Amino acid sequence: MGLGKTIEATYIWKELQARQDARRLLVVCPSFLREKWRSDLQKRFNIVGEIISAKDLLQKITDVERGGSSSSFVYIASLESLRPPPDFEEESKTSTRARFARLLDQNVASDDFVLFDLVILDEAHYLRNPSTGNNRLGRLLREAARHLVLLTATPIQIASDNLYQLLRLIDPEEFHDSGLFGEMLKSNAPIVAALRSLWRLPPDVTSATQAISAALESAYFKGDAVLQRIKDQVPLIATDPNLRIELARYAEATAPSEPGWRCQGESRRRTLVRRLPEKSLPQRRPNVSSVDG
Repeated sequence: MGLGKTIEATYIWKELQARQDARRLLVVCPSFLREKWRSDLQKRFNIVGEIISAKDLLQKITDVERGGSSSSFVYIASLESLRPPPDFEEESKTSTRARFARLLDQNVASDDFVLFDLVILDEAHYLRNPSTGNNRLGRLLREAARHLVLLTATPIQIASDNLYQLLRLIDPEEFHDSGLFGEMLKSNAPIVAALRSLWRLPPDVTSATQAISAALESAYFKGDAVLQRIKDQVPLIATDPNLRIELARYAEATAPSEPGWRCQGESRRRTLVRRLPEKSLPQRRPNVSSVDG
């Protein structure tokens, strides 16, 4: 509920406006945060956001569907007002929430048309249970939006399943098996330990080397050329402290849960594309994105 997440998410929106001429933003949050979002957007970024009811949002988005892609808006809606019922697909269900869900379901984002350029889901931990209406809404919005951002500052403490469910919400094709996800996290642990050692002052070269060696013994990282190069160069930090920054960056890019991923394209239309470091290194297969609190 602090300002940090709002600022980070709005910077993403500003970038999308500059790079892709993004015009339609929907912020979905618990009802008690709607006014805070409106106020923060106005005060910090001079963005005029409109708090909108589910009924009015349905009408506005219906107009977008009928009229094409020229309209622009920044709407702020409550999570509670939009969560669809389980049987929303039945035409006999005429509630606003059911009709809005059908509208989303019938308008999967494409290169030619999209209902929303960006959807921001605040307090995303409310969506972690896949059997709930909140999660159902998240899945529908994911398909109807060109970009999706999940925000949460709430620790995810029940093993790794809650994290897995949120990542699955972002990309169900990539995160399709909780067992494999657990193995990714296990393989990633030595990389996290190595990064912590590299960022200490002074860097703990011995611990970093041991952690990378442990990672290279795992089935996931065995024979990884990038990681082997990092291990070989870690001892050189003693004579070149600036090397620590470069090696830590490469280690982050190697880890299964590295934060340098971006969502692009399908999911009924979405794939993950890796953002590699600028310097050329042997490329690895993409794996798991991390979620920043």
